[in-house]
Amino acid sequence: LMLLELAAWGELDRGFAPGELCSQIAGAVQQAETEDELGRVLRRQRTRQQVRIIWRDLTRQADLVQTCRDLSDMADASIDQAYQWLYQRH
Repeated sequence: LMLLELAAWGELDRGFAPGELCSQIAGAVQQAETEDELGRVLRRQRTRQQVRIIWRDLTRQADLVQTCRDLSDMADASIDQAYQWLYQRH
């Protein structure tokens, strides 16, 4: 289902522009109202992005540098957005 969703949005066939991944994660995190929801949102985003990154790697649409950059950007954005969400509420 997630793979089909990513395909429908056209996210499997292109790389992300700078900041696009962070914007996606930020938009999803803003929906969370509790820490439990924050955890669920972040896990869902991680899975979604991992599916996209792995697909692009396996189909050779992304080279090693792009794959590593996407993984690093995903981790950075997730940590940053979680920190900002928690900081605003505590």
